[in-house]
Amino acid sequence: MLDGFSSPVAPPVDDTKAIGGNILIVDDTPENLVFLATLLTDAGYEVRRVTSGQMALSAAQAEVPDLVLLDIVMPGMSGYEVCELLKADKITCSVPVIFLSALDEELDKVQAFGIGAVDYITKPFQIVEVLARIETHLKLGRLQVQLQQQNTRLQQEINSRTAAESAVQQLYQNMETRVQERISQKQNLLFQELQSSIVAIQIALKELLKTAQAPQDKPHLTRIEAAAQRIKQLLEDLS
Repeated sequence: MLDGFSSPVAPPVDDTKAIGGNILIVDDTPENLVFLATLLTDAGYEVRRVTSGQMALSAAQAEVPDLVLLDIVMPGMSGYEVCELLKADKITCSVPVIFLSALDEELDKVQAFGIGAVDYITKPFQIVEVLARIETHLKLGRLQVQLQQQNTRLQQEINSRTAAESAVQQLYQNMETRVQERISQKQNLLFQELQSSIVAIQIALKELLKTAQAPQDKPHLTRIEAAAQRIKQLLEDLS
């Protein structure tokens, strides 16, 4: 007789509802393993079955399952220990674990959820209930994976935009620096040309003052010379 099952005959399964997945069954009772494996295979799931906690850890490491159905009372390593080790491993920590156990005390369930199980089904149980809970947690797991992937893509987009904005800002700063350098160069050239022109004007004015014949010309030339000197001084102050 099967341990903890309400019926040895599986009810018809609606294949349109099964979403598929890789399920690892851990139970030290071979009859239970055969029954669950047959049930889940008929429902469209890929099934692996092991009879001990150590074999479960090895199987999960070899190929990470989408969900684990885990008995609690087993020789050697209990289901609680298996669950704790699965949750402590970064490779298997996100795999949903459902306990299937004849233990029905409240403390047993509290301990199961406390170490990371997503569900706890007490034997004897209804097969339809087991299938429904498996499908629910597989869907939730896939939604979580999709959300993580979307978050990763969003973060990548944010990083790309941040990098692009940084590159544009750097390009703008480089252009601003070059523009300022060009302006400064042109200003220096302009100052030099103006200073040279003023010096030339002053020299010419001195010659004109020396050769001026009309008395009325000298005051005008003197004022021009003074204005040229002021312009020269302003240019020196701005340079």
